[in-house]
Amino acid sequence: MPKERRYPRSYDRALRDQLDQLRVRGYAGGVISAHRALLTLPFKSYRIIGSLLLMVAMLLAWFLLRGTVSDTWAGIFDFWRRAMGIDGYVHPTKVKLQLTRR
Repeated sequence: MPKERRYPRSYDRALRDQLDQLRVRGYAGGVISAHRALLTLPFKSYRIIGSLLLMVAMLLAWFLLRGTVSDTWAGIFDFWRRAMGIDGYVHPTKVKLQLTRR
């Protein structure tokens, strides 16, 4: 059973019903039903914790590898700059992150 959606008060009931019907319509006009796996997937705390830990691990890896990734992209751009005969240079610039608001 889908939960009741909240709309601005200016929407009348007919418009609300039309919008709810459009949410489940596909490109060709057919009905899009929720996937069975999503309907039956129980929310377990270990899955949520695992997902959060994975997100933190990926953010940490990106933070630690950002210099290497930046240098790699600079090398790729510089390679193709030279391969296409474009004058100039590619130079990555170090930027200090400020986590405080001014």
